[in-house]
Amino acid sequence: MKKQFTILAIIAVVLLAGCDKLKGTAQPTTTDKETSPSPVTEEETVQQIPVGTEKVKTGPITLYHAFSGDVYPVSTMAILPETSGKIVEVLASEGDRVQKDQVLARLDQSRPGMNYNPSDVKAPMSGTLLSFSAQIGGMAAPSSSLGTIITDKDVEIRFNVVERYLSLVKEGQQAVFVFDAYPDEQFHGSITRLSPVVDGQSRTRKVYCKLDKADERIIPGMYVRIQLVEKHSDQAILIPTSAIVRHEAERVVYVAENDVARMVAVKTGIEADGMSEIVSGLDRNAVVITQGQAALQDGSPITVTNEGKGTGR
Repeated sequence: MKKQFTILAIIAVVLLAGCDKLKGTAQPTTTDKETSPSPVTEEETVQQIPVGTEKVKTGPITLYHAFSGDVYPVSTMAILPETSGKIVEVLASEGDRVQKDQVLARLDQSRPGMNYNPSDVKAPMSGTLLSFSAQIGGMAAPSSSLGTIITDKDVEIRFNVVERYLSLVKEGQQAVFVFDAYPDEQFHGSITRLSPVVDGQSRTRKVYCKLDKADERIIPGMYVRIQLVEKHSDQAILIPTSAIVRHEAERVVYVAENDVARMVAVKTGIEADGMSEIVSGLDRNAVVITQGQAALQDGSPITVTNEGKGTGR
């Protein structure tokens, strides 16, 4: 019995030793291998900010103030007979162009029992008959106008400016006119004179303008939109006003250079229609950032999302 017990003890020791050996040579599992950390490169830690860009433009820019008015004839004269009498002949009608001293009608100024004594009614100036009411058989007298003649080619534009805006207008100031009849065309002119008084009821001052070049298409009665030019620049460096941001006490823009945003202080001039003139700070080849500026600082890495408008490279 003692011998059998000894043999069993030896077998148990051998089996235990084999298990320990197998446990020591176990290979790492797939899960252990997949969860092991990998090295992180410096490039992968840089966060590039997406931005929109636009190339600087060069062109004209105008600051103007808008008003509305009407077209009037420069001169208007009433047609007044020199004597009284019965109208016996009418030689013109409304809309006719007439010359000064042209006979428009004839009167019979004779009395019963008298011989026929004709008298001519003549045009007081050259122009167009705006109205003419002479009719055969009617009576005419020096105290009653038979119609009105207006200048047919020379017209002027009039509009009113409220008192608080009088500082915006002055004689000789340039103006741009747009007529509803020709909405896609601009006409140019200037202020020729200002009314010497301010109307006490409307608190406005009347302003008179003329076209630089007469145009037969522009006739009295037309409605016109007036743009009074305050400032103008022909070859300005232009960027969207929205590209300009405040940094401390300065106005700045961000310029795209080699995938980096560079902050540049600028001085602006005329601002109109969503565009700003850059007087200093930018050259004509710059590419400015127009979207995403709020997230930028000087030197921020960027990625341009609107290829074709300017990448800054």
